[in-house]
Amino acid sequence: MKKQLVPYDTCWDTELPNAALVLLAAGFSRGQSWGAVKLHDKHVLKIQNTGDATAQQIYDVVREIVSTVESKLNIHLEAEVKFVGEFGVS
Repeated sequence: MKKQLVPYDTCWDTELPNAALVLLAAGFSRGQSWGAVKLHDKHVLKIQNTGDATAQQIYDVVREIVSTVESKLNIHLEAEVKFVGEFGVS
């Protein structure tokens, strides 16, 4: 069975769009990585530490995703997890 991506402008038939489709429509991909931080190969919403990523590095990737989605699609995402501690802006 061949997989097809749904164009992002046709999949918003509810008030809250599917977050995975939002990430894909913004240009992120399954398995995409930023050093030791990676989006899961099958579940694009799962952010993985592949070994030695710091909490700051994971936080920075989350900020990049939220910022990119907002600038490209005008959709504001909020992380389900709560970040504890102080994080710098890099």
